[in-house]
Amino acid sequence: MFTAGDVSRIQIFRSRPNSAAMLGLILATTTIVGSAAGVLFAPDLWWFHLKKPAFAPPHWFVASVWLTSYVLTSIVGWRIWLKPTRSMLLFIWSVQLLMCWLWAPVIYALKLPEMALAMLAMAGAMLVLLIVFLRQSDRVSSLMLAAQLVWIGFVGFLNATILLMNQV
Repeated sequence: MFTAGDVSRIQIFRSRPNSAAMLGLILATTTIVGSAAGVLFAPDLWWFHLKKPAFAPPHWFVASVWLTSYVLTSIVGWRIWLKPTRSMLLFIWSVQLLMCWLWAPVIYALKLPEMALAMLAMAGAMLVLLIVFLRQSDRVSSLMLAAQLVWIGFVGFLNATILLMNQV
């Protein structure tokens, strides 16, 4: 069943002929940059020699969940872009996305797990803000962001556990 917000979004979609192109641009940028960060800054010997908890997933799984997360976040970014008043929301969305993009280079290339953990905390805080701001006007985006928040929370917990196990 459509809500008033859905009907409103459909009207905005029709009134903005470039909205499909914008979705494609956001989706391509978000996933390409996120994937490039994961490929260019993949784990090296330092990472593989660290002690890890039993719940640590294999790298291929982590990469696939990050990609899924970027797709969801792209859709949310596009849905925010469709809103008439969007500047603050797009800023918060961009900050959380930047923190996620930079996580791999910071933890794998710079070998700074403390900073990577702080970046995940910042991304999580931005996601909570977005969920709170969007929960009334865009429940679908809030749910997609909640999924992202669960992933960021898991990665942060894993990051913190590895820090504790290795006294890095």
